[in-house]
Amino acid sequence: MNFITHISSYLYPVSVEKRKGTYLPVLEVNVRNGKYLLDGEKVNYSFGSLHELFRDAFKHHQIGQLSPQHVLILGFGAGSVAQILQNELHLNCKITGVEIDPVVLELATRYFGADAYQNTQLICDDAYHFISQDTETYDLIVIDLFIEKRVPKAFLQADFIQLVKQRLNPLGTIFFNRINDNPFQQEETKVLIDAMNEGLNGQLDIFNSHQNDTSNSVLVYRAAQLKGSHALLQDELHCIA
Repeated sequence: MNFITHISSYLYPVSVEKRKGTYLPVLEVNVRNGKYLLDGEKVNYSFGSLHELFRDAFKHHQIGQLSPQHVLILGFGAGSVAQILQNELHLNCKITGVEIDPVVLELATRYFGADAYQNTQLICDDAYHFISQDTETYDLIVIDLFIEKRVPKAFLQADFIQLVKQRLNPLGTIFFNRINDNPFQQEETKVLIDAMNEGLNGQLDIFNSHQNDTSNSVLVYRAAQLKGSHALLQDELHCIA
């Protein structure tokens, strides 16, 4: 990043590269406040509001205390989740990152240092195909699968939840990010909640957040509840609508 771009970014966002992804319609690397962000046409894919969302959700659910050893990220993007886990929470964890779009991985390496994370394997593959073929198990599975503001329907079904469950360690945790900006999305989230409640044996919490005119719900499944953590699932469900 050159000096003029760095200084200008504190006054207004500076676009440094705009591409069409193989699967994602718009990919734009912007600089805001001296930091690179990966954006779509209407959403932030990495290191902007999405980064804040996962940072807050991990803090609220005490991921630092759980100290996962092996993490699966479905929808790696430019690496926001890996950055939080390894560089902010200082967790010594092995990471497997799955990203369907090779252009995203190219930009992630060029601008965001995605190849610098420790003990991290990046795989270019469809998340459904990967998890149906994978044989590893994980302490933490993070699901952040979006094409702009839409999660493909295949990832909202009970059979996908069962595949995820098979890859989760007995005391593992799942974070599933959703956007709830309209009644259709809110209804999809409720259907997903039903599928997770039916298919998983544990505690399901909902972490709601509203940033930059976007409402997110991170569905958090935890097989083992930390002492002092209380589920308010029914109250949270009312907050989605």
